[in-house]
Amino acid sequence: MIYLTINISKLNFNALDNSKKTKQNYLDLEDLLNLVRMVKPVLTASSHPTQDLDLTHVGTLFVMNKSRSGMFYVEEIIDFVTLYLEKHGKNKINVDFLKDFQGYCTLQLWNFVCSVDGQKAFVEWFCKLFSHNRTAVSYTHLTLP
Repeated sequence: MIYLTINISKLNFNALDNSKKTKQNYLDLEDLLNLVRMVKPVLTASSHPTQDLDLTHVGTLFVMNKSRSGMFYVEEIIDFVTLYLEKHGKNKINVDFLKDFQGYCTLQLWNFVCSVDGQKAFVEWFCKLFSHNRTAVSYTHLTLP
C-alpha cells in the first residue's frame, strides 16, 4: 500500500521551470519526469514502503493523459492517482501489482489503438507528448549509408 499524500492541487507548476513566463496548469513530459525525480528521494527516505511506478512506460503515460493533449493537467494527475489507488486497493492476492497495473495501462492503450482512427490518434498524441515546447528540426536532405 502507498502511504503518501501529496496535495497536487496546490502544486506550483511554474516552480519546476523558472524560464516559463506564463502561468500554466499542466506539466509537459519533461516537467512530469522532473517532478518524479524531486519526489523520489522523499519517498525512499520515508519509513513507509514505496513502489516505483514507471512513468517512462508509454501505456502508463497514455492512461494518465486522458485529454490526449501531451500535457498533464492537475485533474488528470489526480484522476490517475485515484485510479492507481483504486486498482491497488482491489489487489488482495498478487504481490506484483506494478506489473499488473502497467499491463492494464498497456491494454487500455491497445484498445484505443485498435479502435476506429485509433492509430492516427495515437500517433498524433505521441507526437504532442514528445514535441511540446520544443523546436522542430527539419531535414531537407538526408543521405543514408
